[in-house]
Amino acid sequence: MLAEVNNTFGGSHNYWLRPIPQSINQSPDCAITRFSSFASKSLYVSPFIAADVDYTFAFTRPGESLVAHMEAWKDAETFFDATLTLGRREWSATQIRRALVRHPLMTVSVIVGIHWEALKLWWKGVPLVRRQTPDGALDEPGTTDQRIRTRPTSSDSVLTTND
Repeated sequence: MLAEVNNTFGGSHNYWLRPIPQSINQSPDCAITRFSSFASKSLYVSPFIAADVDYTFAFTRPGESLVAHMEAWKDAETFFDATLTLGRREWSATQIRRALVRHPLMTVSVIVGIHWEALKLWWKGVPLVRRQTPDGALDEPGTTDQRIRTRPTSSDSVLTTND
C-alpha cells in the first residue's frame, strides 16, 4: 500500500507500507479485514514533531466504508492519533461538481485549521523543532524555499574560469 504524505511547506513523501504479518485480521471466510503497517518518519510535517518518530497505520478492507487510522510514536508512547472514516459514494462528474459547489473552500478551511491548531500549540509553549535540509543541515528559521539552500556558499567548491 502507498501512503502519500504532504506538508504545508510544499513537501511530499511516499511511504511504501508492507503489512505486519501478525496484524492481518481475517474473517472466517479468510478475507482480510484489516491491514496494519509501520514506518519511520521521513518528512518534516510539523514544527512541533521531532524527526525521530515512528508511525503506525491501520486500514479496514474497503467496502461500504473505509477506516484509515494513524498514530505517531516516540519513546514507545503514542502522542498523536488520527482516524479518517469514509463512506462509499458514487464517483461521477455530477458528484464531483456537486461536492465542489457544496464545499468550494475546503482546501482553504483545512489550511486555516492546521495553522490555527499550530498557533494554539505555540501559545501553550510546545517547543518548536527546526526543519533539516536533505543534507542534514538545519534550516534557517522561516526559510522554506529549497532554492535558497542550494546556492553555493564560501565553503562550497566552485569551478571558475579566467578568460
